[in-house]
Amino acid sequence: MPLISIRYGIPLLIILYTAGLAVYMVYRDWNYAEAMVRGEAASLMMNRMSKIQKLYSQTLSDAYSGRVAEEQVFLSGVVESEITVITDFNGMVIRATNQEWIGQELYHTSALNWNSWLKEPLQTIVERVRKQPSGEVFLMGEGRYLLGVYPLSFSAPNVQAKTDHNRVLVVQRDLSRDLTRARNTVGKHTAEMVSLLVLMAVIIGILVHIFLTRRLGKLVTVTELFADGNFQIRTKLSGNDEVAKLGRAFDNMAGQVEDTHKDLELRVVNRTTELASSVAELQREIAERRRIEHMLFNEKERIQVTLASIGDAVITTNVNGQIDYINPVAKNLVGIPHHLIIGNTFPVVFNLIDEITRQPVQDPVQQCLIKKNLTKLGNCKMFSGNGDEERSLDISAAPIHDRENTMIGVVLICRDVTEINRIARQLSYHASHDSLTGLINRMEFERRLQRVISTAKIDEFHALLYLDLDQFKIVNDTCGHIAGDELLRQVSAVLDQKIRKRDTLARLGGDEFGVLLEHCLPDQALQIANKMRMEIHDYRFLWEDRSFRIGVSIGLVPITPGVDTLASVFRTADSACYAAKELGRNRVHIYQTGDFELAQRHGEMQWIPRIQEALAKNQFVLYYQPIVPINGKYGLHYEVLLRLVNLDGDLMLPSVFIPVAERYNQMQAIDRWVVQHAFAALRDPEIVPEFIGLAINISGQSLSDPLFLEFVESQIVNQEIPIERVCFEITETAAIGNLIHAQRFFSALKPRGCRFALDDFGSGLSSFAYLKTLPIDFLKIDGSFVKDMASDPIDYAMVEAIHRIGNVMGIETIAEFVETECVLEQLKSIGVNYGQGHCLAIPRPLVPVGSLLVSPNI
Repeated sequence: MPLISIRYGIPLLIILYTAGLAVYMVYRDWNYAEAMVRGEAASLMMNRMSKIQKLYSQTLSDAYSGRVAEEQVFLSGVVESEITVITDFNGMVIRATNQEWIGQELYHTSALNWNSWLKEPLQTIVERVRKQPSGEVFLMGEGRYLLGVYPLSFSAPNVQAKTDHNRVLVVQRDLSRDLTRARNTVGKHTAEMVSLLVLMAVIIGILVHIFLTRRLGKLVTVTELFADGNFQIRTKLSGNDEVAKLGRAFDNMAGQVEDTHKDLELRVVNRTTELASSVAELQREIAERRRIEHMLFNEKERIQVTLASIGDAVITTNVNGQIDYINPVAKNLVGIPHHLIIGNTFPVVFNLIDEITRQPVQDPVQQCLIKKNLTKLGNCKMFSGNGDEERSLDISAAPIHDRENTMIGVVLICRDVTEINRIARQLSYHASHDSLTGLINRMEFERRLQRVISTAKIDEFHALLYLDLDQFKIVNDTCGHIAGDELLRQVSAVLDQKIRKRDTLARLGGDEFGVLLEHCLPDQALQIANKMRMEIHDYRFLWEDRSFRIGVSIGLVPITPGVDTLASVFRTADSACYAAKELGRNRVHIYQTGDFELAQRHGEMQWIPRIQEALAKNQFVLYYQPIVPINGKYGLHYEVLLRLVNLDGDLMLPSVFIPVAERYNQMQAIDRWVVQHAFAALRDPEIVPEFIGLAINISGQSLSDPLFLEFVESQIVNQEIPIERVCFEITETAAIGNLIHAQRFFSALKPRGCRFALDDFGSGLSSFAYLKTLPIDFLKIDGSFVKDMASDPIDYAMVEAIHRIGNVMGIETIAEFVETECVLEQLKSIGVNYGQGHCLAIPRPLVPVGSLLVSPNI
């Protein structure tokens, strides 16, 4: 186990390494310097001694003894050569720097100094050198001294010298000063080197501290803090070295540990909370059970009170079918004492018969007990009280189960629908009859005509008369709608006298009538038509102090079995009637193909390019008529009306060109023009204020066109209009005739805020059954009921019934043709939501209105 940490061990190791390196380099340089000094000294001595040997040999050979003495003195003065000795061939000193040595034996003189320093005896060395041409150099005295031994030859010139008579020159040099000087130099260099090494060690130590030991220390500190429970601590080391990687690995590990620790803490907290919640829930359940037990008693009392006050008859029985409870409404309905009811069976108490067959109906209690599910009975009648009054009932029977889902009885709901059925019958009558004239209306007439066309045989003859009054518009425009309505009633009575019992006379709309002549030969049909024409021609209509003569144009169309269709018969009849008008009016025209084509070419066909031109040149004009809240609680909105500017600049009413447009499939284009321009008006607050919406009429042809919905949606997006300010009006005939397309149209726009109104409601009252499938916002009560409701109790009842049904279904009602204050007051008393008519506001151009706005308080 290390005794010192890495933080301090690494710097210490650097110091030790630096010190060892310095010692090694000092030792190496020291030895190298000494070797250099000794080598240079030996080389210098060898060179000088070679010269001295030559000089001495020449001098001795020439017997220049004086010169030898001078040379000896010179040698002794040389600093590098401290000791110089010349021996003869017997080893006696003949010259020496120390005069005391002259005459002594060399070996004896040097014994005290040189023999102890040399590895071999000096005599051996001298004898060996004497015989050599060159000398030898030796280190001695542990390298402090350099000893040179050189032979000296003293023979005369040109005389062969004897080597054993050679003298010897011995020179000793002291190297102490050179070695000291070299060591000083090495010491100086060593100091410099040590300083550099210390500086490098310091720099390396700092770098190691910055990049290693400090970061390791931080890692150690963070690790210790993490071990003490600080799980948020992180090293945050950067870089790509191993320490940084180790730090990041530690941070990742710490993050995982922290997440695990938090998860464990959260689990502990959640588990503690769950336990506390479980305990609290158990306590609440105990308290809830006590509260429920208390509430059950109160609820039982409340149910008893509720059943006693409910508007329907409620009866409960046990599994044996015996009545064990009956509420006050049921008790009043049967009209017998309570004790005669409890314990009896349902058929005994409620004497039910089928409304149609007048036969007793099956017991709904037994049916429910057998089927074990909901059982419903309709078209039931019972005799109430003393048996002189019949009541119509709708009965629902449902099983009652206990907590173990075991059937313990039956509950019956008996709803008294006597009044509703009466209203329904009344509505059904008006669904097939014209409210103004009492004649069959167009829908019922078409149904009967379709029956004849579908069942007619080859040898059967039937005919259709299409009548159009000639001067009705004059009366209507001169004397008003009331006079026009009275004229229609009187004309209906006149015509009804001229038909057979099996024939059908109907008002088709406006001043148009239809007669279906069943099993009638063509000649006989022509006679009946002429009688009608003559009766109308001879008839005088009196109004106030004025008298009017009118006429009638009649189109007669034989019905061909297996060939004609409802649409073709009506089309040809209308064409024949139009041909009668084109040929001078007040006449009967029998349909023929050539005549039809001529009438079509000179009549209706002239309208087709006129309508197309008006579309292309924007010759249609939008008008509006306010739909006014008559009780002050609802918002004002406008119905958009259409006018056509003719070639003379006069305005044409829709009744002139719309039938032609419908007949020749021009309504889609007209409806698109109206939608586009009405949406544009909605965008301009100067034309339509922001608090007012627009009601736009849509034809059945557009409703059945799948591309029309796409056009409307694109106009909503492109013109960026608020869709909640738009209401589409669709006649009930168009809605029922195109029910699937109507539902598609409604479902696409209704969720986005668009509203819908069912127009002319009441003219085809068989549509009541469809109201539940259509998300209608408004019911527009047909004006034929509204305008005479002040004087006609049936019309009043019709308006009231339609409003009541709309109110029950959450649909607001709008009354059309509000022409008098008396009618307005009656509408207010009934509770009708909106009114529309000349009494409230007349149609006006859809231009910047300003002061033309009708007060919402009307």
